Amino acid sequence: MKYKIFSATLLAALAGAAIYSSCSIEDKDKDKKKAAFKVQLKSSATSLNLAATSLTAKLGGVDLIADCAGEQPPGTCLDDDRAPDPDVWVNAGCNDDIAQCTTANTEFFELINPTAANAVLNSQGRSVETGVYTKVRIYFLNNDRGDAIQCGGVATATRPRIPITITLPAAMTVEENETVTVTLNYDPSAVDCADEASISAAISGMTATVTKG
Repeated sequence: MKYKIFSATLLAALAGAAIYSSCSIEDKDKDKKKAAFKVQLKSSATSLNLAATSLTAKLGGVDLIADCAGEQPPGTCLDDDRAPDPDVWVNAGCNDDIAQCTTANTEFFELINPTAANAVLNSQGRSVETGVYTKVRIYFLNNDRGDAIQCGGVATATRPRIPITITLPAAMTVEENETVTVTLNYDPSAVDCADEASISAAISGMTATVTKG
C-alpha cells in the first residue's frame, strides 16, 4: 500500500510539474515580440504569349535568416545562423515542420498566374520574431520522380537549386506590430516545357523583395 501511495504522489507531482512547465513555456512564448508575416509570388513576365501555359511547383516553406553577425539578444541565433523559430511560413500539410514536407502532403502552386497560390500562402496568419534579418530562404521540393514540378500539366524531373537563399540588399530590422511582406519575384517568360534547364532557371533564379508596413 505504501508503494501505491508513493507512486500516486509522485505521479501527481510530475503531472503538476508538467503543467507548470507547459504554462511557463506558453507564457514565455506569449512574451516574445512579433510582427505579422506575409509571403507572395510575383511573376515578372511581360508577355501573355508564354511558351509554357502552366508551371506548378510544390513549396515547402519560407523563412528569414537572422543577422547573427550583428547585435542580437542572447539566444536569437542558433548554430546554423537561423532564428529560434526559423520556419516563418510552412506548407499546411507539413505539420508546421519543414522537415516533414513531402510531395504527398504538399500541394502544387501555380507560378504562371499565382493569384490562387497567393491566397493559400496568406491564409495562415503567420508571424515573425522581432530582430534584424539579412536573408530569405525558400524551400521548394526537389526530386527526380516527376511529382514535385509540372510544366504544362505534365510531370517533369526538373531539379532546381534548393534551398534558394537570397541575401537582402541591406539588413532589415523587424519591429513589433509591423507587417513584413516577402515577395518572391521570378520570370517564367523563357520557360520551355521541353527544356528542363529553362524550368530550373526560372525557379532557382528567384529574387526576394521585403517590405514593411
